[in-house]
Amino acid sequence: MNFIKKSLLLVPVILLMFGMAQGQQLQTVYTQSLGPVSALVACTAATGVATSTSIAPCGGQGSMFQNSLVTSMTLSWTSVATVSTCTIQLEQSTTLTGTYTLLGTAQTCTASGIYTATVSAAYVRVNITALTTTGSGSLVFNYFGQIGNTPQNVVSSVISCGTATACAPVFQTNSRIVYGSCTAAAATTCTVTAIAPAFSGTATYFCNVTDTTTQANNALKVANVSSSSFTITTTSSSDTFNYVCVGN
Repeated sequence: MNFIKKSLLLVPVILLMFGMAQGQQLQTVYTQSLGPVSALVACTAATGVATSTSIAPCGGQGSMFQNSLVTSMTLSWTSVATVSTCTIQLEQSTTLTGTYTLLGTAQTCTASGIYTATVSAAYVRVNITALTTTGSGSLVFNYFGQIGNTPQNVVSSVISCGTATACAPVFQTNSRIVYGSCTAAAATTCTVTAIAPAFSGTATYFCNVTDTTTQANNALKVANVSSSSFTITTTSSSDTFNYVCVGN
């Protein structure tokens, strides 16, 4: 029985680890914590201190220079015993010692909770703007600022030489590769349609085609019909062709 209980306790941990390995898209780069706090105390503004001179008493923490890189901000708090009044919020400023304003939505923290916002700012701080506790009542908060992992794009360095014999490379944005195979019908043509998303035009992509049935039948013609369709014309019917199209 003890073994079963221990095994069941491990299940959430295993699932959490599996989920992190399979679907983690964000990287935590900023963290900040405070507490337990039972009452707000008087504070003064200073370089690197996040407390607001317009709120007395105040419960802010040090500013975090995030340079607007953070894509997701998560603020969680735990209220212990009696917390009758509590407001916590993210604040922002364009400079370290500048005026801080509300970032996202102010949260009531009389009970434990969590708040996640997709926002960004140059300087970010956490501020408890109101707090009233009774007896052993207290508040603890944790902040996590996360940035998205930038996926590597294998076609990010695609350049085009255009139609000039002397190549003058031009870096291409929004490039894509489309590949597949098709089989020619009796009319010795094979048309690929419905490429989505489509290329930007008929002159912005090029296709390379190979006959995979008969080597001698590689005398082919490829015509870009539209930004989302092209036709392969061959000298023999029923052959299968592999194609790779690159463009933007």
